[in-house]
Amino acid sequence: MSSLLNVNDLIVKIYTEDGVVEAVNGISYEVAENEILAIVGESGCGKSVSVLSLLGLIPSPPAQISGSALFNGRDLLQLKEAKLKEIRGREIAMIFQDPMTSLHPLLTIGDQIGEAIERHLGVTKRAARDQAIEYLQRVGIPSAAERAEQYPHQLSGGMRQRVMIAMALSCRPRLLIADEPTTALDVTIQAQIVDLVKELQAEFGMAVIWITHDLGVVARLAERVMVMYAGNIVENALVEGLYEQPRHPYTLGLLASLPRLDAVPGSELPSIQGQPPNLLSLPAGCAFADRCSYRVERCKRDRPGLEGVGQGHFSACWESQLLVN
Repeated sequence: MSSLLNVNDLIVKIYTEDGVVEAVNGISYEVAENEILAIVGESGCGKSVSVLSLLGLIPSPPAQISGSALFNGRDLLQLKEAKLKEIRGREIAMIFQDPMTSLHPLLTIGDQIGEAIERHLGVTKRAARDQAIEYLQRVGIPSAAERAEQYPHQLSGGMRQRVMIAMALSCRPRLLIADEPTTALDVTIQAQIVDLVKELQAEFGMAVIWITHDLGVVARLAERVMVMYAGNIVENALVEGLYEQPRHPYTLGLLASLPRLDAVPGSELPSIQGQPPNLLSLPAGCAFADRCSYRVERCKRDRPGLEGVGQGHFSACWESQLLVN
């Protein structure tokens, strides 16, 4: 498969009164045409910042962004705001985490979706409205024409998230970025949203970057998983390889903390001990070392880079071999 997005050595530093936050530390990855890539990690690891910076949605200053992000042959990090506006929504669309704060409270659902269609596709307002209703139907919203006349506060959380998906897909983008779109939803609605995105991804032939902290969601959705910790990629693998043979202690901890149906009733859910490092003062060595039971002296001194540990499987750990069954 050909590469649609190629991110190389992306660095995001945010200057604050307390110091420089090293939000993203030189990450590199690719997203192929029609691929679903999941970016996984706990809050504050740099997942959202890394993709928002690609679209010019991180203010600079206070942020300083470097590296490259080639999308369809163009470096997104070098484009002017006017060019980025043409790409955002049209070629790269985004579903944000909280639809209630992402949707305009004073505009109807139909007007909000129609505005994007009218702007990017150059159709009339009436045609844009009709297409907005069509996409509301496509994402499973009943009585779509009536819902198009309603405001965000009149819809449930699941409905609002479907509206966000309809808006993101309305211009048929080549890349869809979903930033924790199911976090605030119950598990039943969450499963419906995941299945809907996967179905529409296959139908439209687009690539997807799905950002989440939940490895349980990833298993039924993604083809490849990129695990981030403290602004770094610590593991990158195909889904099957990651679940069958995780090769980084942090990934191992995330998988162990998932609830299991075969767990002994009353047993405690395993957790990763300790706290993530302060991004204002990252350690010289591996950022996960203080929380890692596999650490050796070298881990505190030297920061590991991503190395191949299997077919299409990469890990940033000096002791990766210890995790092989």
